Amino acid sequence: MSLINTAVDSAIAIAEKRKGKMGAGVYSGRPGVVLERGYYALKSSTWMVVASGFVEPVFYLLAFGYGIGQFIDGSTDGAGNPITYAQFIAPALLATSAMNGAIYDSTWNVFFKMHFGKVYNGMLSTSMGTLDVALGEIGWALLRGLAYAIGFMAVVSGMGLIPSIWGLLAIPAAVLVAFGFASVGMGVTSYLKNHQQMQWIQFVMLPMFLFSGTF
Repeated sequence: MSLINTAVDSAIAIAEKRKGKMGAGVYSGRPGVVLERGYYALKSSTWMVVASGFVEPVFYLLAFGYGIGQFIDGSTDGAGNPITYAQFIAPALLATSAMNGAIYDSTWNVFFKMHFGKVYNGMLSTSMGTLDVALGEIGWALLRGLAYAIGFMAVVSGMGLIPSIWGLLAIPAAVLVAFGFASVGMGVTSYLKNHQQMQWIQFVMLPMFLFSGTF
């Protein structure tokens, strides 16, 4: 009971401190709590859920880069130097890997928490505000996108598809991609009410992936 009382007293103290401040009902400066919650939830997840978004681009790389790629020649880099087809598509698939991590956490994950787990109801009944929740969820989506990008970079580096150390700069670029998709994805998901409407996200994402110059 003492632990519960301490937590309640702490929440009351924070609420009193915020009272009267502009935007106090929106932001309390505690998005890190959402990140902490995401970490503990991740620890209880199965490895298939964690790895799914990372494995998909690797399969695309193997199927297109090394499968169909053996029938494709004439690929060049920005300087006009000849490269393999696998090297040509690897950077785009790196961005795709980061995008997958961010879009999953900011859409389906948010949708479940909002409509089924009622996680945000509990969060917003504390001293946290809506901006805390949004920043925390977007931050967690970025961390997942970063993890996927690093994992994919390790794979393609092991395959010899990154000829220069400068290729590592693709990781922060991929995180920027993840930030864009995480922010927009969470905003759109907040207006969707059922699984049928959620399918529109995939309806938009798949053509964007296939026809954006990746292949």
